[in-house]
Amino acid sequence: MEGRRARDLRRFRLDPYPSVEDDRDLIHELLDEYDDEPSGPLFEDDLEEDSEHENELCDSDHEDDEDDNDDDNNDVGSDNTHRNESVPEEAVIFDGDNQSYVENEVNWQWVSSDDYHPHIFDFDSSSSGIQPECPLLDDSEEMDYFLAFFDAPLMEMISEETNRYHSQKMRDVALGRTSMRKKWRDTFVSELYTFFALSLLMPHSYKGDINEYWSTDPLLRTEIFGKTMSRDRYLLLLRTLHFANNDSRDKDDKLSLIRPILSDLTRKFKLFFKPFRNLVIDESLILYKGRLRFKQYIRTKRHRFGIKLFIICCCETGYILGLIVYTGKGTDIQFDRTLGVSGGVVKTMMSDYLNQGHTLFTDNWYTSPALCKYLKENGTGSCGTVRSNRVSMPKFQGKLQKGEQQSFVSNDVLCVKWHDKRDVIMCTTINSNEMVDSGKKDHVTNEAKLKPAAVTDYNINMRMVDKSDMQIGIAQTVRKSVKWYIKLFFHLLDICLLNAYNMYLVKTGNKPRLKSFRLAVIRQMLTKFASDRTNNGKGGRRSVERNPIRVGALHFIEFLPATEKKQSAQRACYVCKHTSKRPAKRKDTRYWCPDCKVPLCLVPCFKEFHTLNNF
Repeated sequence: MEGRRARDLRRFRLDPYPSVEDDRDLIHELLDEYDDEPSGPLFEDDLEEDSEHENELCDSDHEDDEDDNDDDNNDVGSDNTHRNESVPEEAVIFDGDNQSYVENEVNWQWVSSDDYHPHIFDFDSSSSGIQPECPLLDDSEEMDYFLAFFDAPLMEMISEETNRYHSQKMRDVALGRTSMRKKWRDTFVSELYTFFALSLLMPHSYKGDINEYWSTDPLLRTEIFGKTMSRDRYLLLLRTLHFANNDSRDKDDKLSLIRPILSDLTRKFKLFFKPFRNLVIDESLILYKGRLRFKQYIRTKRHRFGIKLFIICCCETGYILGLIVYTGKGTDIQFDRTLGVSGGVVKTMMSDYLNQGHTLFTDNWYTSPALCKYLKENGTGSCGTVRSNRVSMPKFQGKLQKGEQQSFVSNDVLCVKWHDKRDVIMCTTINSNEMVDSGKKDHVTNEAKLKPAAVTDYNINMRMVDKSDMQIGIAQTVRKSVKWYIKLFFHLLDICLLNAYNMYLVKTGNKPRLKSFRLAVIRQMLTKFASDRTNNGKGGRRSVERNPIRVGALHFIEFLPATEKKQSAQRACYVCKHTSKRPAKRKDTRYWCPDCKVPLCLVPCFKEFHTLNNF
């Protein structure tokens, strides 16, 4: 048994504290004091930072990962649930400073109550929504909502660090005779926008190999990629993409390779949008199976292995307000010995939203009586499922029949146990203990199904964070990469696009599908930025198809710019020289399209070039 435990620890690398194994005997001794607590895996989940849980409890023996994208099956009291029977986090709390454990000393005197009326904090929603700091206008296009996050200063930083990274690699590594890096030329902002647009487009026409996007096979061909950027250039940018100066970054910071991007985007998430009343905190997992010190294994998640994120989300809009990347012991959270690690995550993410009348919904990995009390004392309501073996929980008597409930109150926190097909236990400071109509009917008796008010509110609000995960997963930009920070960056790109979509819904009132919004953003980015790509390489004929959106675009004709030798410059008209509708010939012209950078005759070549795919 000990050998198996050691193998598990080595495999999953989940232990954030080096002395966990040494302290297990102490944990056993301390837990022996809790005679009412069921025996179990002895707090291994919390010590190893493994949050194996789902948002809801109750009702089925099916595996949770079969229904990740089914919102209806995630409800408390629905037919797809999983219960985690780990020992409570508050029973023994790890103190990282003095390597000791302390007990939760809050006095909880639970009293049975059938008539509890909570105090609801006032909330002012007049200032909720998009904030004045967000650079959006009434006539902003879909692309502008996305560019609010990936603005010019951020793109210039990415361009600068990418070029610097290539220079550092050229300095430190001897290149082979056929190395692709020898073809490198410094990138620039417009090219990076084009690169990101193509990356966002890839999941809409998914292919098994990235090279197939540039395939000339009629069965696989997608012309937009070859017309916009060469395959070698795209792969070289993907290989060289970088976000931090390797010579000056903080090597002790596990996120230093992505820190500039992460800090800038999380600041904008918070600055551009003020949430409505209800908030939810949950976790997400980015698939990554490479070697990484803070890689996580969560059995109940779809991907199981990867980078774990803690996310706070607005329940009404689905807007993601902030995130924390889990990195083990050095995770950026305010550790609180009375709230535990999960409570520290909540305390950190809610620091900007306390004492404003918000209501927070959490699942059973976060929820505890101590957390509910802390939030209540700081002007914030709370509601969530809770594990039966948490410290300070009331002792429920006997087994309940289907539809029955028991409720206890202490320190203005209501704890409700309700039995559907399984026991569901909730801690809340915003709900009474009354039973309400769930909106569903029993298929046998045809009577309305009743649920505790806390369960109904939890199901309605908690599913929004699952919906956000589902929307990101439908068209996920992330591809295979040995560099973990590249995968994390593309996930942040998807989050920015989702937040842009949610802001668009709030500001305009229109309700396009997310897929349609993504395609509109991509099309507008290619139209604006793809034409700025220049060919600085040697050899080959310069292609005029660099702007794949030339047909139907709103372009205007101008005189060719003067050269050093000739004030009235002339060049060969592209349509006259390459036409297939009439005999091709060379004809010089003084006009051109500055957006397409193509010389064209005034009549009829300019019109044909911008209205016909084949001229």
